[in-house]
Amino acid sequence: MKPISTHRLITNEQMRLSDRQAEETGVPVDQLIENAGACIAEEIGKRYQPGKIVVLAGPGNNGQDGLAAAKRLAVAGWEVELWEYFEHRDPPEFDGVDLILDALFGAGLSRPLGDDVQALIRHVFQTRIPVVSVDIPSGIDGDTGWGKPIGFQAELTVTFFRKKPGHLLYPGLENCGEVVCCDIGIKDEVAEGLGKPIIYENHPDLWKHAYPRRIAQAHKYKYGHVVCISGYLPKSGAIRLSAKAALRIGAGLVTIASPNDALVPHAANADELMLARCNSRLELSGILGDPRKNAIVIGPGLGLGSHARDMLAEAFSARAPVVVDADAITFHMERADLLFRTIRHHKPPTIMTPHEGEFVRLFPDVHGSKLERAKIAAKRSGAIIVFKGPDTVIATPDDEYVINTNASPFLATAGTGDVLAGMIGGLLAQGLPAFDAACAAVWLHGKAGDRPGPGLVAGDLIDNLPGLLADTFYT
Repeated sequence: MKPISTHRLITNEQMRLSDRQAEETGVPVDQLIENAGACIAEEIGKRYQPGKIVVLAGPGNNGQDGLAAAKRLAVAGWEVELWEYFEHRDPPEFDGVDLILDALFGAGLSRPLGDDVQALIRHVFQTRIPVVSVDIPSGIDGDTGWGKPIGFQAELTVTFFRKKPGHLLYPGLENCGEVVCCDIGIKDEVAEGLGKPIIYENHPDLWKHAYPRRIAQAHKYKYGHVVCISGYLPKSGAIRLSAKAALRIGAGLVTIASPNDALVPHAANADELMLARCNSRLELSGILGDPRKNAIVIGPGLGLGSHARDMLAEAFSARAPVVVDADAITFHMERADLLFRTIRHHKPPTIMTPHEGEFVRLFPDVHGSKLERAKIAAKRSGAIIVFKGPDTVIATPDDEYVINTNASPFLATAGTGDVLAGMIGGLLAQGLPAFDAACAAVWLHGKAGDRPGPGLVAGDLIDNLPGLLADTFYT
């Protein structure tokens, strides 16, 4: 993955370190506050006509940012009412108010909100007055996205230097509304020197350099050969979606390794795909013995019986990266340690793609924020974890993390996860490093889901890939 500091996310502790380093390099805190206030006022001015605004100012730097913004808003023609917080103060009046600036507490809030602030947040929500939040909606944790226990519902959040994980992780993602990240004078080099954890917001800048563009002298074998391992007939459509997605995203060849009873439906619905009879571990060994078959997708429609056991064992005996999805995850819910030992002994990378239910079955004792859970899962399993959802987290065992938030709500339909598994396999076959392949597939999958909108079915994602690949890599 190519390090791009502008897409880096920073934790609360890293933000505190950034502030200190800025001061050490000649940018005092007072200047950072003035710059923040100017940015807040500018972003408000872009979106709202001057009217009456209530500025809710807290006791720390977040409140100081709000006060700096209030001065500039007054000059810009706003009627500014300032309400500075201290415990047990009566709440402000909101009659005739057009906008509320929430500058109570920033991303590093260390304790739960008091009952008085919780009551204020609920009251503001009932008024339906638009809210702009400074840094992050007060009550939302910058590292986890969790409420303490609730937070303001903002239309706009203005943050500084770099976004925090809490801007992208639910429920924070929903509470923040539109997020604008402003330059307040901290140099980009500061972000590059913050050490681990290294967390990015998913973006093509991180991985598009690794995508193998087609050249005139290209041939299909140059772009890899994916093997998608099928289960029996009743669920065989799932792996067909994976195989078609692997081919559409650019793999040169894709073979479905199928038991006898599913060969006919595969043949009838997959003209571009190759088929290989596969009823036993020995037959799969013969298929995977060809070194040109350089990526494996297993799990969609695999089933949970002896066939699944044999196919999984042989897949991890091969010298190719493995994408483990769906039934291949569920199969191991009572034998997770066996799966993790297998992954660690399998030298090529393994990518696991659990959704929330599968994650809980595989890691029932892992708790915390979604980022923290993915981190623990990656270290414990030895796999790259793609923890799916509207805030998908991709985590490596080496403390690298990417958060993806471009998923369409219309992706919540059968088969879309099977398509994602195939997309990852297709990118692996083309030679993308495993982390890049996972991040690229997740982002492209989300973008592909935007195009059809309501009524989307999984096959639409596959049909949308050619245009999306052209827009992403060839323009």
